[in-house]
Amino acid sequence: MPVLELVVNIEVPDHPEISLELTRLGAKLFNRPETGFATYISTNKTLTFAGTSEPAYLLTAIVIDRLDTQANIRYSSAFAEFLESKLGLANDRGYIIFQDVRSDHVGLQGTTYAALKA
Repeated sequence: MPVLELVVNIEVPDHPEISLELTRLGAKLFNRPETGFATYISTNKTLTFAGTSEPAYLLTAIVIDRLDTQANIRYSSAFAEFLESKLGLANDRGYIIFQDVRSDHVGLQGTTYAALKA
C-alpha cells in the first residue's frame, strides 16, 4: 500500500523512469512489492525551503506498519541519496516525511486494506 509523493521545484527529466526508480527503491526499503505502490511526482512547483527558492523537495512516504525511529533513519538516508544522485537535490534542501497509517484507514477495492487482509 505504500504511497510516495515527491514535490519539487525543478523540472524532472523522464518522469516515468524516475517514478519507477523511486517505486523500486521504496519497495526494497519497505519490503513491499512494487505492485502495491502508488508514486506521484509533481514538478516545477512553487516551493521555498530555508528561506530560498533554490532547488528543493518534499517527499512524503505513507506506509502501513513499517515505521520506527531506526528504520526511518535508514529510509531517510536512502531516499536522500536517491534524490541527490538522480535529481541533484542536496540532502539539506528538503524534508522527508514519514506517515504510518492504520490499515483500516486505507480504502482499496471498495473496502479497506484491513478487511482485504483479514
